Amino acid sequence: MRKFKSINIRNKRQFLAFTGISEEDFDKLLIEFTRALDQDRRKNYQKNRASRQRRPGGGRLGVLSTPELKLFFVLFYLKNYPTFDILG
Repeated sequence: MRKFKSINIRNKRQFLAFTGISEEDFDKLLIEFTRALDQDRRKNYQKNRASRQRRPGGGRLGVLSTPELKLFFVLFYLKNYPTFDILG
């Protein structure tokens, strides 16, 4: 069972309630999601290469550090539409 830093998901039913998909489907989607994130990152780098002020990796780091956390957050938001107070 996945255990994110601040959310302790105890079973498959609870994971389904949070995201709307099973863990198996999440794993399949995670592969494509990671590929799309990398592709988007490369495309943005090429597009803004001339006007960059920092090297790649410089600047502020995001709170959602891994593609797994990012995908979980997106699925949770789309399924539940929580307020920003809950998301914080």
